Amino acid sequence: MNPKQLYDSYQEYKQQFHNYINNIKKNSPWDIYTIINATLIKNPYASDFPLRYFQRNTPIFNKTSIFIKSLFKFYAKNIYLYISYIIATILYKIFYKKYRKNELKIIIDTFGLVDKTNETGSFQENYLVGIYEIFEKFNTQYAILLRLYKVGQNPFKLINFFRLLIKIKENLFLSMNF
Repeated sequence: MNPKQLYDSYQEYKQQFHNYINNIKKNSPWDIYTIINATLIKNPYASDFPLRYFQRNTPIFNKTSIFIKSLFKFYAKNIYLYISYIIATILYKIFYKKYRKNELKIIIDTFGLVDKTNETGSFQENYLVGIYEIFEKFNTQYAILLRLYKVGQNPFKLINFFRLLIKIKENLFLSMNF
């Protein structure tokens, strides 16, 4: 399409284009995604949708095939995550055998970076640095509740992680919502 044909198409369909985008804006919720959406602000430099619209080159999608493909992706991903969670739970039951030594008075809820702990060979919590020395100085009993982070892709890296945690003398408890 040459520039004159594009201009003529713009003149013919501009009102229809603006009505189309404005109706989408009116009916969509106001959130960060609709505010920064380049198509909904009609920016031809950030999106190729206006050019494709005026060239009358918008693809026609088969809604049934898109639905089936999206449904398959959704269930495949969730089945994978569920199986990963089951494997992680089984590994937890097999490899993590640490029992509480004292009464729980203070519980510190923090994240356990599985990859970093496996790389360094020791657990280091970087958020409340120095507080554990203060607890030990005043003989305060505490426990650390770890929320495991970066486990979802490979639950088998938990084997080494659990073995490292068993060697630590502090009271560590795990939250199994990873």
